[in-house]
Amino acid sequence: MRRVIAAVCCVLVLPIVLSACGSGGSSSGGGGGSTSAPIKIGAISSLSGPFTVPDVSKTAQAVFDDVNAAGGIDGRKIEYSVEDDAVDPAKAAQAARRLVEDEGVVALAGGGSILECSVNAKYYVAKNVRSVMGVGVDPACFSSPNIAPVSNGAFTAVEVNMLYASNVLKHTRVCGIFNNVPGFAPGYEAAVKQWEQLSGQKLALYLPTVQGDADLTPFVLRAKQAGCQAVVFNGTEQQIVAWVKAAKAQNVTGIDWVFTTGGYTSAVAKVLQNAPGLIISSEYAPYTETSDTSLDGWRKLIAAHHIPPSAFSEAGYLSATIMVDVLKSIKGPIDRDSVGKALLALTSQPTPFLGRPYAFGPATKHNPNRSAKYLRLQNGHWQLASPDWVKLPPV
Repeated sequence: MRRVIAAVCCVLVLPIVLSACGSGGSSSGGGGGSTSAPIKIGAISSLSGPFTVPDVSKTAQAVFDDVNAAGGIDGRKIEYSVEDDAVDPAKAAQAARRLVEDEGVVALAGGGSILECSVNAKYYVAKNVRSVMGVGVDPACFSSPNIAPVSNGAFTAVEVNMLYASNVLKHTRVCGIFNNVPGFAPGYEAAVKQWEQLSGQKLALYLPTVQGDADLTPFVLRAKQAGCQAVVFNGTEQQIVAWVKAAKAQNVTGIDWVFTTGGYTSAVAKVLQNAPGLIISSEYAPYTETSDTSLDGWRKLIAAHHIPPSAFSEAGYLSATIMVDVLKSIKGPIDRDSVGKALLALTSQPTPFLGRPYAFGPATKHNPNRSAKYLRLQNGHWQLASPDWVKLPPV
């Protein structure tokens, strides 16, 4: 991620406006069933504040704009409304009410936020609203019947990276060092336990204690002292650069540093150039692999709309195109009920962006993206380390 999640996720433990999140009866309306009225889709994203992901909803908007330019959905245009939660629980709750009650959206798609799910998940259930989220971070994004992100999520990301270290790199001393985010400890522990069952190993070192602005040198040295062969760390851009520089300064070599998708950026590649041992996961098909023609539709769209290539724009594109396919599949009125039923029926949708088909379906919780590919740095460019997806079992 672009900012230090550990420094801003503390808002997750602040009092949340429960009256706004859980109030109201069920609603089967939304968007209207008229054959000419616009189809209203919403999104809540962090567009301002300490953590921003504007390219997710910006890319989703571009998808919907292109659909509208081509005639819409059976002649009906998609009206896309994006609300900014500003990384503030109260604003996230207010944003959901505006979209659901004032705008009457039929569904949500293309949002990206670190706290929106924890604030609004119960409200969406009460209002019969479903969300194909672009980037979900907090645990509630993956434990709701009404939200199914296209992203890995914090805990799946570290679990699949540990599996890569043990089962692909064949390391027997895998270490987990994670950002200390309030409320994340149970999720980390569950991910480690599941990895232990899959790999038959135990972590050689487990430190979920990294503070967002901490000096990373002590953690690098702890990894060396513990004899780690691979370290899995869910660092941000800034943390990954700092980690690699600390390892170089301390002459710590011979360890594979396996980092999550937050470091898969052109900025990290430009700064580090060559970094022995640095491995980055990509939870979507790696966008730097220009020979992958299956991503040409996304590349054409972001080029036409002047959006930089990134995992965030991939997430926005994927979530929006899934929603478009859902809308096209509906025969008859398109309203909150019919969109919800179509999403409940969506149990397997292949996509080149993910290692497994995307699914929404009737489950009580959703984590459809449970795979990743891996890259290494060479002369300032990301190079694919292996052509194969590393996949966790479906949940």
